[in-house]
Amino acid sequence: MPVPSTTLSTLQTQLEPFLEFALAQAADQFIASQVFPVTRVAKASGVLGVIPLEEMLRNHATGLRAPGTGYGRSSATFTSTSYTCAEYGFEELVDDAQAALYSDYIKAGELAMMRAAYELMSAYEARVASLVFNTSTYTGALDTTVANGQWTSSSSTPITDVETAVQAFYSQSGLWPNTLIMNRQVYRQLRLNPQVVAAINGAGAGDRAASRDVTLEQLQAVFDIPKILVAGGSKNTAGHAAAASISQIWGKHVMVCRTASSEDMSEPCIGRSFHWTEDGGPHSGLLEIYRQEDVRSDVVRVRHWSAEKLLYTEMGHLIPNVIA
Repeated sequence: MPVPSTTLSTLQTQLEPFLEFALAQAADQFIASQVFPVTRVAKASGVLGVIPLEEMLRNHATGLRAPGTGYGRSSATFTSTSYTCAEYGFEELVDDAQAALYSDYIKAGELAMMRAAYELMSAYEARVASLVFNTSTYTGALDTTVANGQWTSSSSTPITDVETAVQAFYSQSGLWPNTLIMNRQVYRQLRLNPQVVAAINGAGAGDRAASRDVTLEQLQAVFDIPKILVAGGSKNTAGHAAAASISQIWGKHVMVCRTASSEDMSEPCIGRSFHWTEDGGPHSGLLEIYRQEDVRSDVVRVRHWSAEKLLYTEMGHLIPNVIA
């Protein structure tokens, strides 16, 4: 008897609301698309024009024009950088027998879709984190060591450390940072730090702030940085069937940086994600299902084409190992 080909897959638009829900549930864990905003590209690989920072900030003439003379002119020298999108994806099996057995408790197809989507976004998160929290790239003039011990120490001075990094960022780029990146462990430790709590209390916050009352908005004001991104995604580095070994995807560093607010390539920023759209689907993942009859299962697949690119190293300044 003929069976359906295992190579045929169909788009599952009716399940897209569940995919969007799964991604919304993970939004408080994943920050990669805010650190490297997604830029859509028409080709899977290509060359981009990049204006060096020194050209972008170079001062020209005063602009004063004398009668009968022309206006001052300038031209910027472009450099080039390339990108190559790769396809990433994950599949989950939905066994017929298990789906029927547990149908009263859970919809196996929806669970498989959520797991595959989570794996796709977790892998993307890890790729961006490895580029940004990179102590080989960000070293020497591009990093600042914590001055008075790690931020778990009561004598530590995270506000001073961040300000030192901000000033170094300005010296190396001529611009001011707009983003501070940390993982949730670091964020929770900052809320306990005496220097931070004292600064919030001294800012006229009303009743004296307890650590549990310290908010992101207050930290943004204390550090004088418009945006703080807190990463909550975790990973299990243990092998299959081994005892779990849990750690944060984003390590124990802090990054002072400038992130993009648009797809305009002339906007200086630490990096971008390039998404090839020709193969269909959003960067958050294209959902497909196909049948694999030899194991009596539906296979749920979520995939995308992506390239993550560090564009301006000068747009980042690392504070490494702020907690143990």
